[in-house]
Amino acid sequence: MTGTPQLHRAGPALLQRARDLRPLIEREAGERSASAAALVHRTWDDTERVLESGARLDVRQETLLRLALNHITSTVAEVARFVYASGGTSALREGPIQRLFRDVHAGTAHITSGPAALAECGRELAGLAPGHAWVVLGLEA
Repeated sequence: MTGTPQLHRAGPALLQRARDLRPLIEREAGERSASAAALVHRTWDDTERVLESGARLDVRQETLLRLALNHITSTVAEVARFVYASGGTSALREGPIQRLFRDVHAGTAHITSGPAALAECGRELAGLAPGHAWVVLGLEA
């Protein structure tokens, strides 16, 4: 069973706690995600412009695209951690908060969003990978 029925099984106290926390969670999520979303939109707009012109992305453009993915993934994980911590022990129960926490953190472990991808972005941005190009999972000469 998914959605609201699971919350009802957890009891009215969990439902009330979720209602009480909603304004705080929405404010925190909005503040934390605004800059990450702006980076994603700006980077994607630039990417579309290049591709629509028939050109290919250069190394820096692809780095910024990968960096935007990494940043939005880690930002969503921060928000999920905040929601999870705000839920108290009720967040441990099967339901939307537990699923959010689990699924988002699966995303942070993905090869395209994990620490290795961020390190490769940093290497390129720092000028430590001259003559390198992006392949599926990293930079190669």
